[in-house]
Amino acid sequence: MGTTGKVIAFFVTVAAGAAGMGYWDHTIQQFQQHMVEKELADQVLQPAVDVHKIGLHGPWADVLGEDEAWSAPKDVQGIEDANAKAKSIFSTPGGAYTQKDIALNGTTPPYERFHRIRYQFAMRPFPGQPIDPILKTKASPAFSWFVGGQRYHFASIASMEEFVIRAKKDPSSILPADQYIEPGTPQKEA
Repeated sequence: MGTTGKVIAFFVTVAAGAAGMGYWDHTIQQFQQHMVEKELADQVLQPAVDVHKIGLHGPWADVLGEDEAWSAPKDVQGIEDANAKAKSIFSTPGGAYTQKDIALNGTTPPYERFHRIRYQFAMRPFPGQPIDPILKTKASPAFSWFVGGQRYHFASIASMEEFVIRAKKDPSSILPADQYIEPGTPQKEA
């Protein structure tokens, strides 16, 4: 093998190694994210701030960056409109959605409580992870809401709203919270 062949072989080896390391890093990152989400869902790990008790308002109002401040008036109006609609949905009991659920969820409507939280949708959850009852995608432990005395996890505020409406109109259409789990054997912890 000549010098040119050795150089080509060297670069192919380096490229294969870099691709392998990139795949390994991505796999480790996914696993770590899965473990944190699992611990949050199982309530083993508690978030630093319980958004169910304080909402993301008051002292958190200044978390918008300067770039986002220009769009804040539009967002404020949208949040106010959503809150007006949500008050009738989330603050009145009906069907499987009881007064006890309203007390557990608190008085801050979801559109105000969760409006600063961004969630990246994942179409394929790991086995054992909670799934959104409406979208059937991976649910976020950050978007949880009590219905029928059980904590359900959602992927978005809109699906949370739809679920509460269904619980009020047709309580038999909702399953227990433990039925909204991705089937399969959960990954073993290292």
